[in-house]
Amino acid sequence: MSELMSRAWPGTGSAAGILGGVPVSSHCARAGVTALGDKLAYGNGAATDGPVMPFNGRLICATLSGTNVTGSVTYCVMLDGNLSPFYFLGATGTGGKISNIKDFQSSPLEFTAGTQIGWVATAYSITAATGIEVTFYVVFD
Repeated sequence: MSELMSRAWPGTGSAAGILGGVPVSSHCARAGVTALGDKLAYGNGAATDGPVMPFNGRLICATLSGTNVTGSVTYCVMLDGNLSPFYFLGATGTGGKISNIKDFQSSPLEFTAGTQIGWVATAYSITAATGIEVTFYVVFD
């Protein structure tokens, strides 16, 4: 039987979800134009290596979105500050909204309790953007 959990993760407000195979989301963002190597920021507004996962689990899905974006960007997931190059999101815009969804369920990225999950720009050619954000979904064992 699933339990409801609500836990404050370092660098965020609180993240709430249900354990036992139901996806839990985490949100990160960056205001304005990003640059190569920039990390996305979490609840407190500071760019970090990401929130600390409270349990073992798997990254199963992520969405990239942005507003007023001109150019293209790719974000790659990091585990404890190390790139996992097979898990990335990219999108291109011409002054409007961008959006991309990646489903990793066929080959989920596994992590252990205490792992930080973050996102970093690994390809970049943006000349304008109001904001860019990634929402990623994990399931806990």
